[in-house]
Amino acid sequence: MDSEKSAAITEVELTPGSAISVSDLKQDLTNLTPEYKGMLSHIEETLPATNAACDNFYKSHSQMMTVTLDITDLTPVRSIKHTLASIERTKSAIMEAQINMKKNEVKIKKKQRDIDNCEDTLDQEELQIELIELLNNNRSIENSMKGAIRKMSFLMTQYRSVLDHIGKDYITEEDYEREEKRYHVMTA
Repeated sequence: MDSEKSAAITEVELTPGSAISVSDLKQDLTNLTPEYKGMLSHIEETLPATNAACDNFYKSHSQMMTVTLDITDLTPVRSIKHTLASIERTKSAIMEAQINMKKNEVKIKKKQRDIDNCEDTLDQEELQIELIELLNNNRSIENSMKGAIRKMSFLMTQYRSVLDHIGKDYITEEDYEREEKRYHVMTA
Protein backbone atom coordinates (compact mmCIF):
# COMPACT_ATOMS: atom_id res chain seq x y z
CA MET A 1 0.00 0.00 0.00
CA ASP A 2 1.44 3.38 -0.91
CA SER A 3 1.98 6.09 1.71
CA GLU A 4 -0.94 8.23 0.48
CA LYS A 5 -3.47 5.43 1.02
CA SER A 6 -1.89 4.54 4.35
CA ALA A 7 -2.17 8.14 5.55
CA ALA A 8 -5.79 8.31 4.40
CA ILE A 9 -6.66 5.25 6.44
CA THR A 10 -4.95 6.41 9.64
CA GLU A 11 -6.29 9.95 9.36
CA VAL A 12 -9.85 9.16 8.32
CA GLU A 13 -11.95 12.28 8.62
CA LEU A 14 -15.44 11.71 9.92
CA THR A 15 -16.49 14.71 7.85
CA PRO A 16 -14.45 15.62 4.79
CA GLY A 17 -13.11 19.13 5.12
CA SER A 18 -13.48 19.17 8.88
CA ALA A 19 -10.79 18.80 11.51
CA ILE A 20 -12.49 15.96 13.37
CA SER A 21 -10.85 12.64 12.63
CA VAL A 22 -10.66 9.30 14.39
CA SER A 23 -7.07 10.12 15.34
CA ASP A 24 -8.26 13.37 16.94
CA LEU A 25 -10.96 11.49 18.82
CA LYS A 26 -8.38 9.09 20.21
CA GLN A 27 -6.35 12.04 21.48
CA ASP A 28 -9.32 14.05 22.78
CA LEU A 29 -10.92 11.19 24.66
CA THR A 30 -8.04 10.41 27.00
CA ASN A 31 -10.02 8.34 29.53
CA LEU A 32 -11.11 5.67 27.08
CA THR A 33 -11.12 2.05 28.13
CA PRO A 34 -9.28 -0.44 25.90
CA GLU A 35 -12.69 -1.56 24.63
CA TYR A 36 -13.45 1.90 23.22
CA LYS A 37 -9.93 2.29 21.84
CA GLY A 38 -10.47 -0.98 19.96
CA MET A 39 -13.80 0.30 18.65
CA LEU A 40 -12.18 3.50 17.39
CA SER A 41 -9.45 1.49 15.68
CA HIS A 42 -12.12 -0.66 14.04
CA ILE A 43 -13.96 2.48 12.86
CA GLU A 44 -10.71 3.92 11.55
CA GLU A 45 -10.06 0.78 9.49
CA THR A 46 -13.55 0.36 8.03
CA LEU A 47 -14.84 3.93 7.67
CA PRO A 48 -13.57 4.56 4.11
CA ALA A 49 -15.45 1.54 2.79
CA THR A 50 -18.62 2.29 4.75
CA ASN A 51 -18.63 5.92 3.61
CA ALA A 52 -18.66 4.76 0.00
CA ALA A 53 -21.37 2.18 0.70
CA CYS A 54 -23.59 4.72 2.48
CA ASP A 55 -24.06 6.62 -0.77
CA ASN A 56 -26.55 3.91 -1.79
CA PHE A 57 -28.87 4.63 1.13
CA TYR A 58 -29.36 8.40 1.29
CA LYS A 59 -33.01 8.11 0.27
CA SER A 60 -36.21 7.20 2.05
CA HIS A 61 -37.22 4.11 0.01
CA SER A 62 -35.71 1.55 -2.29
CA GLN A 63 -36.87 1.69 -5.89
CA MET A 64 -38.99 -1.42 -5.33
CA MET A 65 -40.75 0.14 -2.33
CA THR A 66 -41.33 3.38 -4.22
CA VAL A 67 -43.07 1.47 -7.00
CA THR A 68 -45.09 -0.86 -4.80
CA LEU A 69 -46.05 1.56 -2.05
CA ASP A 70 -45.96 5.05 -3.50
CA ILE A 71 -46.93 4.94 -7.15
CA THR A 72 -48.65 1.66 -8.02
CA ASP A 73 -52.39 2.03 -8.51
CA LEU A 74 -55.24 0.20 -10.23
CA THR A 75 -55.03 2.28 -13.39
CA PRO A 76 -51.98 3.55 -15.30
CA VAL A 77 -53.20 7.15 -15.23
CA ARG A 78 -53.53 7.07 -11.44
CA SER A 79 -50.02 5.59 -11.25
CA ILE A 80 -48.81 8.50 -13.39
CA LYS A 81 -50.61 10.92 -11.06
CA HIS A 82 -48.83 9.43 -8.02
CA THR A 83 -45.52 9.39 -9.86
CA LEU A 84 -45.88 13.07 -10.80
CA ALA A 85 -46.79 13.93 -7.21
CA SER A 86 -43.65 12.13 -5.99
CA ILE A 87 -41.56 13.91 -8.62
CA GLU A 88 -42.93 17.27 -7.48
CA ARG A 89 -42.25 16.55 -3.78
CA THR A 90 -38.74 15.34 -4.58
CA LYS A 91 -38.04 18.36 -6.80
CA SER A 92 -39.15 20.69 -3.98
CA ALA A 93 -36.91 18.87 -1.51
CA ILE A 94 -33.92 19.19 -3.86
CA MET A 95 -34.54 22.91 -4.38
CA GLU A 96 -34.88 23.52 -0.63
CA ALA A 97 -31.70 21.55 0.09
CA GLN A 98 -29.83 23.43 -2.61
CA ILE A 99 -30.83 26.77 -1.07
CA ASN A 100 -29.85 25.59 2.42
CA MET A 101 -26.51 24.38 1.12
CA LYS A 102 -25.80 27.73 -0.57
CA LYS A 103 -26.72 29.59 2.63
CA ASN A 104 -24.34 27.35 4.57
CA GLU A 105 -21.56 27.96 2.04
CA VAL A 106 -21.86 31.70 2.68
CA LYS A 107 -21.86 31.07 6.44
CA ILE A 108 -18.76 28.88 6.03
CA LYS A 109 -16.92 31.67 4.16
CA LYS A 110 -17.92 34.20 6.82
CA LYS A 111 -16.88 31.83 9.61
CA GLN A 112 -13.50 31.29 7.94
CA ARG A 113 -13.06 35.05 7.63
CA ASP A 114 -13.91 35.42 11.34
CA ILE A 115 -11.37 32.72 12.22
CA ASP A 116 -8.69 34.42 10.12
CA ASN A 117 -9.35 37.77 11.82
CA CYS A 118 -9.73 36.42 15.36
CA GLU A 119 -6.92 37.15 17.78
CA ASP A 120 -8.22 35.35 20.89
CA THR A 121 -7.27 31.66 20.72
CA LEU A 122 -10.33 30.45 22.65
CA ASP A 123 -12.67 32.45 20.45
CA GLN A 124 -10.83 31.05 17.44
CA GLU A 125 -11.29 27.47 18.71
CA GLU A 126 -14.99 28.12 19.23
CA LEU A 127 -15.30 29.52 15.70
CA GLN A 128 -13.50 26.47 14.29
CA ILE A 129 -15.99 24.18 16.04
CA GLU A 130 -18.85 26.20 14.56
CA LEU A 131 -17.18 25.87 11.15
CA ILE A 132 -16.99 22.08 11.56
CA GLU A 133 -20.68 22.07 12.44
CA LEU A 134 -21.51 23.93 9.23
CA LEU A 135 -19.34 21.56 7.18
CA ASN A 136 -21.08 18.56 8.77
CA ASN A 137 -24.45 20.08 8.00
CA ASN A 138 -23.49 20.64 4.36
CA ARG A 139 -22.30 17.07 4.04
CA SER A 140 -25.64 15.79 5.34
CA ILE A 141 -27.49 18.08 2.94
CA GLU A 142 -25.33 16.90 0.05
CA ASN A 143 -25.96 13.24 0.90
CA SER A 144 -29.72 13.87 1.07
CA MET A 145 -29.58 15.66 -2.27
CA LYS A 146 -27.77 12.73 -3.88
CA GLY A 147 -30.45 10.36 -2.64
CA ALA A 148 -33.19 12.68 -3.90
CA ILE A 149 -31.51 12.96 -7.30
CA ARG A 150 -31.37 9.16 -7.61
CA LYS A 151 -35.02 8.96 -6.57
CA MET A 152 -36.04 11.65 -9.06
CA SER A 153 -34.20 9.92 -11.89
CA PHE A 154 -35.95 6.65 -11.07
CA LEU A 155 -39.35 8.35 -10.89
CA MET A 156 -38.78 9.96 -14.29
CA THR A 157 -37.97 6.53 -15.71
CA GLN A 158 -41.15 5.10 -14.15
CA TYR A 159 -43.20 7.96 -15.56
CA ARG A 160 -41.86 7.35 -19.05
CA SER A 161 -42.35 3.60 -18.69
CA VAL A 162 -46.05 3.91 -17.79
CA LEU A 163 -46.62 6.39 -20.62
CA ASP A 164 -44.93 3.97 -23.05
CA HIS A 165 -47.04 1.12 -21.66
CA ILE A 166 -50.29 2.93 -22.47
CA GLY A 167 -48.96 4.30 -25.76
CA LYS A 168 -49.09 8.01 -24.91
CA ASP A 169 -46.58 10.83 -24.84
CA TYR A 170 -48.44 12.73 -22.10
CA ILE A 171 -51.67 12.63 -20.12
CA THR A 172 -54.31 15.30 -20.63
CA GLU A 173 -56.79 16.45 -18.05
CA GLU A 174 -59.45 14.72 -20.16
CA ASP A 175 -57.53 11.42 -19.92
CA TYR A 176 -57.27 11.85 -16.17
CA GLU A 177 -60.98 12.61 -15.68
CA ARG A 178 -61.99 9.65 -17.87
CA GLU A 179 -59.70 7.37 -15.89
CA GLU A 180 -61.07 8.68 -12.59
CA LYS A 181 -64.57 7.53 -13.56
CA ARG A 182 -63.20 4.11 -14.48
CA TYR A 183 -61.24 3.92 -11.22
CA HIS A 184 -64.30 4.72 -9.10
CA VAL A 185 -66.36 2.07 -10.90
CA MET A 186 -63.53 -0.45 -10.27
CA THR A 187 -63.41 0.36 -6.54
CA ALA A 188 -67.18 0.56 -5.93
